[in-house]
Amino acid sequence: MQTQPIAVQVARLMDKGKRQASLEDVPGWDAGRLQDARVVVAGAGALGAEIARQLALSGVGRLLIADAVGVTSEDIGSSGMFRFEDLGMPRAYLVRSRLQALCPDLRAHALSESPLSLGSGVVRNADLVVASDCVPRARLALDRWCRKTGRPWIDASSGVYHGQFRVLRATTGACLECGMPDGVRKALTTALPAAVGTAPLAVPATIAVVAGLISQTALRLLCPVEGLPDATGREYLYNGHATQVTAQALSRRHDCDHPDPPAVLEGPWSGETRLIELLDAARNALGADAALEFDRPIAWRLTCDRC
Repeated sequence: MQTQPIAVQVARLMDKGKRQASLEDVPGWDAGRLQDARVVVAGAGALGAEIARQLALSGVGRLLIADAVGVTSEDIGSSGMFRFEDLGMPRAYLVRSRLQALCPDLRAHALSESPLSLGSGVVRNADLVVASDCVPRARLALDRWCRKTGRPWIDASSGVYHGQFRVLRATTGACLECGMPDGVRKALTTALPAAVGTAPLAVPATIAVVAGLISQTALRLLCPVEGLPDATGREYLYNGHATQVTAQALSRRHDCDHPDPPAVLEGPWSGETRLIELLDAARNALGADAALEFDRPIAWRLTCDRC
């Protein structure tokens, strides 16, 4: 491919008003689709921050970054997104700020809370969820919300010289729980909610490679290319010592009882809607025997022993 003169390249970038203008020459690149895409990044440590950066640089237009942890020394040692003066600061807000400075046209939102605070409504409004180095309890919740809403998601983790990620979708068979022993599944189901985990130190090269593989897979999910195999239902393992990537299919447990995504009833409800109002709406739509079922504890009354 013949390289255009520098003056022509600069003029084109200024005309487009964004750094992704040159990517529009890539065959099959759907810049408009990426600009409209909504991606939730759960976990904004070194790996999650680098994934978010690569997605933003690729032209993904909308990101929601959820993370309840402050910047750690491990984050600073593994990622150029964090600086020494950031130690202890909320990672979600810092990543959002750095990304918007890098890509001014990006619409990024930060939630300095555990991914457990997202809920199925946020997941349903996303095109893709990417979770990095989240604790098992949060991963389990994300898996259930994505199954319920039919959204694909990537479950990723990293180590010093290695990384792995699973690409899951409700319609492709295996879920996150299919790969868990019975005792672990039961413990996670009854455990109290927890925040994003703190990942072990990983060398920057490992973070860059694993984040690149995950981001490339995310782009395939957001903009499917005809002729390429489906990436969902598979686990990918990166071995930095051998510079090797292997993939294996995920098998569904014979006793997996998770149904296909149910039909969704939409209405003018929000977090301000009272439980009795929601129950009345359900009974009006589904019948007098309708009941409300939540995937988390609900506080419905507070009392004071001294009053």
